[in-house]
Amino acid sequence: EVLLPPQNNAGLPGGAPQMQYQQVRDERVDVDAPAHISVDPAGQLVASMFEEFLTNYEAQDGYNYTNQLHKMVSRDGSTLFIDFSHISDFDFELKEALEMEFYRFTPFLRQGLTQFTKSLHPTYVESSSNQLFVSIYNLPEIMAVRSLRTDKIG
Repeated sequence: EVLLPPQNNAGLPGGAPQMQYQQVRDERVDVDAPAHISVDPAGQLVASMFEEFLTNYEAQDGYNYTNQLHKMVSRDGSTLFIDFSHISDFDFELKEALEMEFYRFTPFLRQGLTQFTKSLHPTYVESSSNQLFVSIYNLPEIMAVRSLRTDKIG
């Protein structure tokens, strides 16, 4: 235990200053203890939903992300380009999550892409010194309330 110096409570109602000692527990940190890893259940869900989207989405014209991944791997690329309207058509909940908290879920999109790539090209992920990235286009424009002006509203 450590005793801290008295606090001057002169500003308290009731007049005269009150002097008190505070007791504080001295808790030492074990630097050799394993670090606590925080888990984001919503982020994990977004990663699995995104992997499912990449695996199962196919547009009416036959466009799919499996073919796009094959092209990315063949050119030794690291970025897969995703049309947000495809996500909107495929999974409303994933669309909503990305619209609301895109930056929070970006690492989980990359995780979903990595799992998708591992399922089709396991050696590419293991041998690649590059990290994989997701680039999403056709996102709706999100503006801060303070940046809204009459020329933008109506």
